[in-house]
Amino acid sequence: MKKQKIKKPIIEENKENKKSILTITLIIIIIISLSLNIYLILKANRLNNELNYLKQEISTLKEPEEEKMTETNNNPKIIMETTKGTITLELYPDLAPKTVENFLKKVKEGSYDGLAFHRIMKGFMIQGGDPKGDGTGGNLLPFEGSTLKHTPGVISMAATQGGKNQSDWQFFIMHGISPHLDGLYSAFGKVIEGMEVVDLIANTPVKASPTGENSSPVESIKILKMTEVKL
Repeated sequence: MKKQKIKKPIIEENKENKKSILTITLIIIIIISLSLNIYLILKANRLNNELNYLKQEISTLKEPEEEKMTETNNNPKIIMETTKGTITLELYPDLAPKTVENFLKKVKEGSYDGLAFHRIMKGFMIQGGDPKGDGTGGNLLPFEGSTLKHTPGVISMAATQGGKNQSDWQFFIMHGISPHLDGLYSAFGKVIEGMEVVDLIANTPVKASPTGENSSPVESIKILKMTEVKL
């Protein structure tokens, strides 16, 4: 007598199918939940960063008293003629006297005439004043520091180690807001005319530098002449 194959009841099969569907559904829900949590965390971090930037911008609009005091007709004014246009700077010797003195000495000697902006990072800063033109020129001076914030248009001295030293040649002009530089780099002046020229320079296409940083301009942008003037 042949042994008949026992078939599973249809009810049993339906139960197993339902369990499988339920398991898959739970897995999908867990994956979606995890993805949503990750997205919300990233979004929250981004919003937090944007909020910090807005707070910084609001604080700069309030104009701290020390910055108000610097804006006088007695401060040295510099006309910087570049291949992209003219920038006018006001220097603040009451905030960084030694840095201003050294910078003015270089200007009067014509040391910056013909030098290039060798390092450009849009949204951050444009850097120039290197006698070698590759970021390695000049010597180091003791760090002076100042209370001036690193906001768009502020000019500050470069350094190999912030808060420890500063270059006697190389400077950078801010294109963005960088509170992490405050107190670590000697800011000593600000653009009072020609910020649109800073924008033009900052928008110059760049390529990788020898160090791998994407900051080397593809075209030569030079300081044609710097002159101290009485405005």
